[in-house]
Amino acid sequence: MAKDSIEKTAFTCKYGPYERLVMPFGLCNAVPCFERLMEQILMDYKWRTCLVYLDDCIVFSEDFGSHLVRLCQVLSKFRDAGFKLKIRSASGPILRAIHRTYCTPAGILPNPEKIKSVLCIKPLKDVAEVQAFLGLAGYFRRFVKDFAEIASPLTALLSTDTFTWTPECDQALDTLKRRLVAPPILAHPDFDLPFSMWVDASHIAVGSVLMQKQYGRNRVIAYASQSLSKAQAKWISKDSGISEIECYGVVWATRNLHRKATLPSIQITRP
Repeated sequence: MAKDSIEKTAFTCKYGPYERLVMPFGLCNAVPCFERLMEQILMDYKWRTCLVYLDDCIVFSEDFGSHLVRLCQVLSKFRDAGFKLKIRSASGPILRAIHRTYCTPAGILPNPEKIKSVLCIKPLKDVAEVQAFLGLAGYFRRFVKDFAEIASPLTALLSTDTFTWTPECDQALDTLKRRLVAPPILAHPDFDLPFSMWVDASHIAVGSVLMQKQYGRNRVIAYASQSLSKAQAKWISKDSGISEIECYGVVWATRNLHRKATLPSIQITRP
């Protein structure tokens, strides 16, 4: 805590008046300050040896020997900065990165520990629970083909004045849970090979699949989908409605997937 800020943190309790000498949790600047500190400590190794976000640090390597070397380098940085680490919160060297997803040699799939909370969810009782479920399941939407269309009965509950749980809502909830239990393994992108993007649209949603031909077969890199707004859904009633929605799907998919692949040129073909 800066000296001129200490007196501003003063508070009184039954034990007397106190001032904070270090930054506590809860201040609006505490999170960015901590993140900046972590960035400064690991500046020499970030993106080359490790990734860091707040109090999460992932050390990555290609083999066990180099992993030990890199781990020692990162731990030395924390020691020199005066940090104390809780050993119970650490995971030893493994052949996959554990975060929201598993990064394995075969590809990427959701972390089973993270989807357990999704599988235990029972029929939802109000709008707040629907919002919470869609927010949680949305972390894994790139693993679920046609996520937006499957979830449309649940999404529709967010825009109605009366909350009515229907059989369609039950089916949507169960389908999403099943898709998350056995999702496809997404391939690691090879940025030296061309990408292909497949786009489809309906009166409910637009969806896209980013693919790449690896070792003679097409591999899925990511799925993406989005529900249409009420105004967009009306396009289909026009004479050129189908074409308009499909063109919007191409534009939306290109904007959505550009973070995963740089497309120097786009060639649109009709199957």
